[in-house]
Amino acid sequence: MGQQQILFVILAACIIAVVVSIGVISLTGHEITDNRALLAEDLREIARRAQAYASLPVGQGGGGVSFYVLSRLPNALNHLHHPASNAHGDFFIKRSINSSFMQIIGVGNGAGNDPRRPLRLMITVWADSTALEALN
Repeated sequence: MGQQQILFVILAACIIAVVVSIGVISLTGHEITDNRALLAEDLREIARRAQAYASLPVGQGGGGVSFYVLSRLPNALNHLHHPASNAHGDFFIKRSINSSFMQIIGVGNGAGNDPRRPLRLMITVWADSTALEALN
């Protein structure tokens, strides 16, 4: 009788360990996915604001269908009324040599595909569309 009880205790401990490890893995996976989704949504919001800027005529303070000037401004994110960093990550506008599009990079607070490096997403913005790309 004593051996059966010990076997049941060992079996119960193994089952509890497996359940706890599955829970930890699933929570960590959701955290990475949530951070990626939140950073992507911030980038899409900045892109919408950049498209609105580019659609305004130059006389009204816009880009006149060009992203060139916006990508060259030292405080471009402030000009778009978006902070350069928030709880989801930091945002940077790449200098563009082309006036028909611009690129915005978001560096997340969590790890990316390579766990040794932070999450990095880049969105390319045109006047009528966007394309999101995972850099890490």
